[in-house]
Amino acid sequence: MIFKLSVIMETDLYLCIPDYKTGAAQIPRIESELKKFGTSLSKHTLYVLYYNITLLYFGTANYHKALKWLNKILTENKDDYTLDLICGARILFLIIHIELGNDDLLEYAAQSTHRYLTARKRKYKVESIFLDLLNIILNPSRKKEMITLLGEILVQFKQLKSDPYEQGAFELFDYISWIESKIENRPFADIVKDKAGRA
Repeated sequence: MIFKLSVIMETDLYLCIPDYKTGAAQIPRIESELKKFGTSLSKHTLYVLYYNITLLYFGTANYHKALKWLNKILTENKDDYTLDLICGARILFLIIHIELGNDDLLEYAAQSTHRYLTARKRKYKVESIFLDLLNIILNPSRKKEMITLLGEILVQFKQLKSDPYEQGAFELFDYISWIESKIENRPFADIVKDKAGRA
């Protein structure tokens, strides 16, 4: 119980500060502790922890390690009560592959994600807009207009963030900072840290 409460709070804290580098440095220790206590944790707790670890690695631009932890959710998932988290994980899976430049995999993965969200009769507008963006990213003829298109999507995301229904999607991933990082050609972590410093 102590491990369960402390490890979720610890990873949440590093994400909130934000201090991705220090948080990521704790992951080997957390992984070691998981070997001792992991079997006593509920699936939901494990998924939240895996997701937090994924975000910490994402914030350090260690996308391969982020993908490793995210896949623990996507390959083990059997529970509908974690639906929002699973849907968020599927979108984050696509974002990580964008960062890795895995365009050959993205088209199939995007179709699979679209089918998954549609079958469950729920999709945040943010997710729909993101999947539309992915179609643009995968279209070589539209690369030249990418910054303009990202700017338009950024405006839509900022409007959606004030929608109470859409807030769940923004709690799972900072889409706005990610889009801004693409427009400004700056690391995602720097954008997030700048905002935290202004808060």
